[in-house]
Amino acid sequence: DAQGMLGMLYYFGHGTTQNYNLALQWLTKAANQGNARAQAVLGMMYHRGQGTTQNYNLAFQWYTEAANQGNASAQNNLGWCYEIGYGAHQDYTLALFWYKKAADQGNPAGQGGIGDLYRDGHGVEKNYTIAISWYTKSANNGFPEAQYNLGNMYLTGKGVVKDGRKACEWIKKSAANGFAKANEQLTTYCK
Repeated sequence: DAQGMLGMLYYFGHGTTQNYNLALQWLTKAANQGNARAQAVLGMMYHRGQGTTQNYNLAFQWYTEAANQGNASAQNNLGWCYEIGYGAHQDYTLALFWYKKAADQGNPAGQGGIGDLYRDGHGVEKNYTIAISWYTKSANNGFPEAQYNLGNMYLTGKGVVKDGRKACEWIKKSAANGFAKANEQLTTYCK
């Protein structure tokens, strides 16, 4: 709808100056009319405090609205809210549920979120092999955090045979995609 599109233009600064306040205004109108993409971006704005005061409860509310309509980005973000406990009680089972919904739609962040849960044993039995599988899917889809995590799994030999060359390949990809932690490791392990 036009309100949602206008809100997106202001949010991303396409064809106009980026303006979070105007984005918030137009996206709220669209979100209140059931626009799932507007709801997802509005959730992100409350999550990050863009154009408004940071409010995890409102972020959670908008993510939920959009996730229930099948928006993969919102499903991933809702999984993160449950994993961390922002805007909701911490619940790893619900985190896995929403990450899986996002991952089933090819969302690389959702795929990486599942990898995190299996790596850390949060809500599931710790299983590095399953974590590697999800990190690999996510990393191959270009998600920098998963590339970094996969590189670290190869660096430490968790779930895979230790392989410094593969570790550095993934860490370099992550750094090239802008993940700050990867840049730190490049100087230490991948000279």
